[in-house]
Amino acid sequence: MYVVIDWHMLGAENDGDENPLYYLEASMDFFAKITELYKDNENLLFEIMNEPCGDTTWQDCKDYANKVIPVIRKNNDGI
Repeated sequence: MYVVIDWHMLGAENDGDENPLYYLEASMDFFAKITELYKDNENLLFEIMNEPCGDTTWQDCKDYANKVIPVIRKNNDGI
């Protein structure tokens, strides 16, 4: 059995948050805490963002991923 840990915030609050970079710091904090809490679990799948929309570019998504993934990898090597 796998557990999906999903950062599902894009478009939730206002027009500015359609871009994943809007919540970058909050996302990094969330994944740091959750991966520390469950660092010994091998059955975790991480969805670092979903449904980027508006004027979000692939470069925005890449920049976001390049910041968030190292935070996750510090404590967990899940998918």
